[in-house]
Amino acid sequence: MSDRQKGLIDALQLVVPQVELRFCARHMHVNFKQKWSGKSFKDVMWKACRAYIKFVFDEAMKEIKDMDESAFNYLMAVDPSHWSRHAFREATKLDCLLNNMCESFNKIILQAKDIPILTTKYIRRLLMKRFLVKQESISQFEGRLVP
Repeated sequence: MSDRQKGLIDALQLVVPQVELRFCARHMHVNFKQKWSGKSFKDVMWKACRAYIKFVFDEAMKEIKDMDESAFNYLMAVDPSHWSRHAFREATKLDCLLNNMCESFNKIILQAKDIPILTTKYIRRLLMKRFLVKQESISQFEGRLVP
């Protein structure tokens, strides 16, 4: 999942062409509202993002088209498989629309971004520590369901 940063999409498709690309709906909305602002545009755009079935997506997109055809064209220029739940691959069992996890991870590793060769070692240690803390926490749990 990305914020559609220039070059990132091309690089991913070059290195891992089979990867499913998704775009953060919040970032899409930030760009969208620069031209089409207001609660009605926001609500219907998010309705299209959250749609689990094509019918609901189509209804939302028709609403947008009725409000402003250029807004409809703007959204449809981006493949819905990148930003609307109804079009996500079924094999990928995650329906996240936001990249909050990525943003949190980026914040944690900020201090490592200026350390060229050591960056990967720093990030690896950071993740190993985090995984250990989580594993220890989980091992304390008794029962069939996690809290």
